[in-house]
Amino acid sequence: MTMSDAIRTRIDLLRSRARGAEIARSSGRLAIILVVGLLGWLACDYWLVTTIFGLGWWDIAARLALTGTLLWLLGREAWGGLAAEIRRHRADDELAMRLEESHPELGGRLISTVQLMRDLEAGETRKIGSPGLVMALAEDAQARAESVDHRLAWDLRPAKSAMSWAAALLAIGIGLAAWRGDIAAAFLRRLAFMSAHYPTATRILSVTIPELVGRGDPVPVEVEVDPSSEVPEWATASVRGADGRSSTIRLERVEVAGKAVFRGSLKQAVEEVAMRPSAGDHRWESWVAVRVLPRPAVKSLSLRLVFPEYLKQAPQVSETGDLQVPTGTVVEVTAALSRTVTEAVLQSAIGLGDPTQVAMEIGGQAQSATGRFTVTEDGWWSISLKSADGLDSGNPPRWTIAAIPDRAPSVVATFPAREKDATRFARWPIRFVARDDHGVAGVRLRWQIIPPGADPDSVTAVAEGIEVPNIRTSGSESTQGEVGFDLGAVNPEVGSRVIWWLEVRDARTPQANVSPSQRGTFNIMDPAEMRERMIRDKAELVDSIKTIRDRQRDTRDGVDGARKAVQPGQK
Repeated sequence: MTMSDAIRTRIDLLRSRARGAEIARSSGRLAIILVVGLLGWLACDYWLVTTIFGLGWWDIAARLALTGTLLWLLGREAWGGLAAEIRRHRADDELAMRLEESHPELGGRLISTVQLMRDLEAGETRKIGSPGLVMALAEDAQARAESVDHRLAWDLRPAKSAMSWAAALLAIGIGLAAWRGDIAAAFLRRLAFMSAHYPTATRILSVTIPELVGRGDPVPVEVEVDPSSEVPEWATASVRGADGRSSTIRLERVEVAGKAVFRGSLKQAVEEVAMRPSAGDHRWESWVAVRVLPRPAVKSLSLRLVFPEYLKQAPQVSETGDLQVPTGTVVEVTAALSRTVTEAVLQSAIGLGDPTQVAMEIGGQAQSATGRFTVTEDGWWSISLKSADGLDSGNPPRWTIAAIPDRAPSVVATFPAREKDATRFARWPIRFVARDDHGVAGVRLRWQIIPPGADPDSVTAVAEGIEVPNIRTSGSESTQGEVGFDLGAVNPEVGSRVIWWLEVRDARTPQANVSPSQRGTFNIMDPAEMRERMIRDKAELVDSIKTIRDRQRDTRDGVDGARKAVQPGQK
């Protein structure tokens, strides 16, 4: 015996209806979770993730968390709803009970028939008692089943509601994507873990922030905005320190032809920071890390001052960068450095001119540098450094150079007078005083003969001279000397003039300083004429002496007479 066709048909129809309704409801719920989850993913990413983290590892981690949550919700619904319904096979008893609930007039006959007929088919007659009664019950249930509407046993409204909501949300999602396709495109790229940012009214084209600065230096920030987008009056940059504290600096717009550029700076960097500029509604996609390291610098100096050899001074050592040394001094520099360096350059300049640069030798585990330069004139010198990380010494200190020049020596002739008459055989002593700041190296007596009636400027003959012996000093002491000038050895003719002078020189090398004295002149006369002049001069001198004596005697007599005239009156 088997269940009648009417009962089987009603149960199978209800099973099919239930299966379809539940699959539709689960599919709708799955679609709702998908759409709502994607919208939630977009909202969290748009307003939180990109705002807080920007691009980078934290951004990827946040997107992974959002995607993981969405997949967990979808998987939970798919496995517990849709997949479970597909795997599920509803029993006849459950379906019969559904039909009984929707048709009270069956009075339990349908569920009883299903259960008894199953036992009868299994041959378990002891459970059912009389098979005849079972058959009679089955016939009655079959008759009543003819009028049963299986559609009343399973409500489709939950499935329709889920599908309606899913369709509405899908329509909303598609509409939003069509309305803001740029946001949708960026959303899909970020959902696929690709680099993208959401469109904004203001578009930042580029951000320029140094990755490495020296400790205590300012950190410049430059932001370029697309001029075809909405350009704000100013921009900002968020600053986040290593300790978590944050601040904001303002970036002012600067005039750059055809560009919208904003610039500003963090006044002083003392620790590593991260910066993230914003302009209008566009916040730069990532934090820009700025490393802060001390710039390489000179810790201490050791200068060995090697003076010019002619000065006869021992080398000296100084730890002061400012120099006041004689011209020609060689300065040997040894600098201890604050950091290891890859490059050290010694710079020296004359006045305000461009410096000359000489590479220094690096040693001491790259923490010392040596070099040298020669002092020629007043100026400055400095040491420029560069470390392996690319950080240089910035604006290193400049030390002054005061070059003490080797002044020219001086010589003064003290005897004879500047112009003297002399015979061609006379011998005159030339006395002088010579001086130099670092010592006199020698003195020469120079002369030039001017023929009778000749113009001194027209004489082209080279001046002659002799060296004054034993004239050499050290230091700045002056020296006196004397040299005999034998006119007979020169053999000038009568009526000519012998112009003479002294030349003093110092010990400077490679070229000595030379200075002349004032010039003197010997007018060469005939000896006879010279004797007559001397006799005349002698007579004039005697007459002058006699006149002076006569005046002295007259004066004395007048004083004595006046004294005698006064004395009687006093009595």
